[in-house]
Amino acid sequence: MRWHVLTILTSPLPTHTLDDIVHSVVRERTPEQQRRTRKINDTKQSAEDLAILEQLNNDYVHADQFSDVKRFNEFLAEDFIVQTPGVTRNRTEFLEYIAKPRPFKDLAVHDVTIRILSDVALIHARSTYTMLADGAKREALYTDAYQKRAGVWVCVAACAIAPGT
Repeated sequence: MRWHVLTILTSPLPTHTLDDIVHSVVRERTPEQQRRTRKINDTKQSAEDLAILEQLNNDYVHADQFSDVKRFNEFLAEDFIVQTPGVTRNRTEFLEYIAKPRPFKDLAVHDVTIRILSDVALIHARSTYTMLADGAKREALYTDAYQKRAGVWVCVAACAIAPGT
């Protein structure tokens, strides 16, 4: 660890010289020390982001089950795209689709994993639900992608697949 030495002068110094001296008394850190400090700071930020992303995932599932277009409007990015087996929808098409009565009930999520990768986060999970038409129990896997834009997490993409298809 290296420190720059500061000599204390008894005579007054011009302001710009004091600023220069203050800025020169900075501990030089190795890249490893900088990485560890960044990791500690990222952990605090990540814990906060993780809580927000957990809530957004719960909101997504609830809004899906109950056709809550208003809630989706609040957290879907303008360039949002969703893919389900055989179909790709943009934001507008998805909101129109969600506005219709849902063909299932008892939507639940399991095995949720949230991975924060800088300003992008991926949420992976398994969902289970019951089809209204025939009472069949079904499940699907999904991955939702969120991006932090202007300090706010928004959902930019979603992909759901039914296992075995």
